[in-house]
Amino acid sequence: MTDSTQNPADGEHEADRPLVPVDDADMPPAGARRFAEEVAGAFHAQGFPRMPARVLMALTINPTEGLTTTQLRKQLGVGSAAISAAVSYAQSVGLIRVRSMPGARQQVYSLARDDWYRAVISRTAFYSSMADLCRHQTDTLDEPGGELTRRRIEDMGRFFAFLIAKFPPLLAEWDREHDNSAGQG
Repeated sequence: MTDSTQNPADGEHEADRPLVPVDDADMPPAGARRFAEEVAGAFHAQGFPRMPARVLMALTINPTEGLTTTQLRKQLGVGSAAISAAVSYAQSVGLIRVRSMPGARQQVYSLARDDWYRAVISRTAFYSSMADLCRHQTDTLDEPGGELTRRRIEDMGRFFAFLIAKFPPLLAEWDREHDNSAGQG
């Protein structure tokens, strides 16, 4: 499976760029690897699964367009099963993507369009379903003594509705800021 995501920074399709396998000389510097582990630890401390966070950060600091399972195993010092589970999770939430390496049976994992922040902020379907669920539940909580529970669930629903309303303009603002800073560099 080949992805043909357009890279807005240079106008070419990422799938058109060669995927260059990483060897020892291409490994990120030790300082970058330490930084990646620190950030992955921070993600984990906030509830993001540890191995997907490590894979995401390994791809972030990678000096090439992507990494294979073997390369991720080598860089992170873990087994194939850990990599497989981590990339499945990260792919399911839109943070990474998978491409086939031309002429090989290997798959290459890379960041989703270099703007993986979009995957995080644009998960409005989840927030919408949560808001709907809360609205539905408050309709069924008319029992005596359920006032506090009802208020809490209503508040939760309003929060998710607030996120739904705020994320699209926030993402548009980021896109403008990102485009402006890219044009200056």
